[in-house]
Amino acid sequence: MGTDTSDERLGPGDDTWEDRLGPNDENSLRTRVELWFERNGKVLGALVLLVVMAPVFALWRTGRFDEVLLLPDNPAPRVTAPASVFGLPPGLVVDGVPLNRQTPFAGTTEDGWADGAAGVVVPEVEEWQAGVVPAEQQVAALERVRQVVVAARLDPRVLAGDVEPVLALFAPEQREELRGRLASTDGGSVATRVADGERLLDVAPKVSGSMSVSANVPGEVVVRTFFTFAYAFDTDLELRGPADVVAKATHQADYVVRGDAVFLGEANSHYVGGSCGDSDRSRVAPAVSAPYGIPCLR
Repeated sequence: MGTDTSDERLGPGDDTWEDRLGPNDENSLRTRVELWFERNGKVLGALVLLVVMAPVFALWRTGRFDEVLLLPDNPAPRVTAPASVFGLPPGLVVDGVPLNRQTPFAGTTEDGWADGAAGVVVPEVEEWQAGVVPAEQQVAALERVRQVVVAARLDPRVLAGDVEPVLALFAPEQREELRGRLASTDGGSVATRVADGERLLDVAPKVSGSMSVSANVPGEVVVRTFFTFAYAFDTDLELRGPADVVAKATHQADYVVRGDAVFLGEANSHYVGGSCGDSDRSRVAPAVSAPYGIPCLR
């Protein structure tokens, strides 16, 4: 009696898999394997990944991962900061960089910028710009806005938290509005303040930027400003590099001047290099004070 090779799960008239592939197909077995992998390959891949990664995860959880990467007889390699803005690779030990309290910007991109108020420069008013508003009125408006910018970004009293010196330079009818903005997360568009517990070094902040003027309405001058200010902080924490103590803030603002009154128009701020958590509260602080020393990039 011959052996019955039919599949008992098939009903009457159904083909076996040999019939579907063709009895004379030399690649029938390979085709069947390919079909199996097509249906189950993802599951198999996940199982293989789990088997490979499980020991690695267990070593990491138990704190023994470094022991595998670095043999006990071999000391951990040392690097000179900065190694990475996102922290150090496993097994690397940082040789701290000392804080230079006299020239903290040395070695940074801001070192060549102007010092303090010297970086807030009033542009010249060309003759062709004096068609609607006299040139001398535009020059006076530029100087008033310069005083506001210097007070808002460089005045030690304002940086320490006393905003009244800068509010006094705005139009009286806008001061309460600006005081409310200072209490919000948008306070940085009005003035710069240092985060609680942070200490600025006794050196002038670095400044880079420009001002421009337009006067298309009689009696009104619009001054557009775009400046970046870099502040150097004092700290006792270990540094990876000089940039760890520098926080930068870029402010783009329009000021509308009508006579002697200055109004703040559209304004926005961006923070780079400092602590993101403090910038969210409209304060400046160095990256070294941020969690894991990761600088702000927004």
